[in-house]
Amino acid sequence: MLSTELCAICDRRNCGATVILSRLGSEKKHFHSETASIELICPACDKSFELSITDIDRVDVSEDQLQRGFFGGRKIARARSAGEGAD
Repeated sequence: MLSTELCAICDRRNCGATVILSRLGSEKKHFHSETASIELICPACDKSFELSITDIDRVDVSEDQLQRGFFGGRKIARARSAGEGAD
């Protein structure tokens, strides 16, 4: 069963995981209103990254992906593409 979730792609060079925002605890995400961006701690590589809120995408994710809180990785792709063919 798939559900639609807000996701962001970690921009770290050796990561690229698609992070499911609803699965991150409040201590791992921080919204910056002055720049309309969000800072996240990636659960795959445990590093922080920041992106504009306009770069957040809605992605269909499986129950397994939802449980892990991320999927993919080690490749750079837009979240829509990653959601279509990810694990």
